[in-house]
Amino acid sequence: MKDLFGQTATAPTGACAPVQNAAYGFTEFWEAWPKGPRKVARQQCLNKWAKYGCADITDEIVKHVEAMTKSNDWLKDNGAYIPAPLVYLNQQRWEGYVAPPQAAKVQDMADYFTQRDKAAVKPSFSVRQKIYSLLGLTR
Repeated sequence: MKDLFGQTATAPTGACAPVQNAAYGFTEFWEAWPKGPRKVARQQCLNKWAKYGCADITDEIVKHVEAMTKSNDWLKDNGAYIPAPLVYLNQQRWEGYVAPPQAAKVQDMADYFTQRDKAAVKPSFSVRQKIYSLLGLTR
């Protein structure tokens, strides 16, 4: 088979990599960012988003932003220390972030203590009598 220039056309040698829009995920990022006076320069942020290839790691970045909106640093002084999104993207602040461990649920802790108390060895009658006498209690 010949191409337009009369050269022999060859079939592709391998599968093409899927192409992803460079702006993919930016809307989720922008909506996750807290409202405030520093939330400006949307087009510049979009340009940085594309430059750093953030479309490939959208979930990671959005999760980091959502975690930071609940952090003490961003809540302090009514959000006075929330950086501009352009600064966040330029400094790639999501890199190296390790999510803090989840706090144990109250019910899980209650179950833990219930199981622990059931497994505990109960003191004998004579030991309980000594404890009562030491505490000044009578039985």
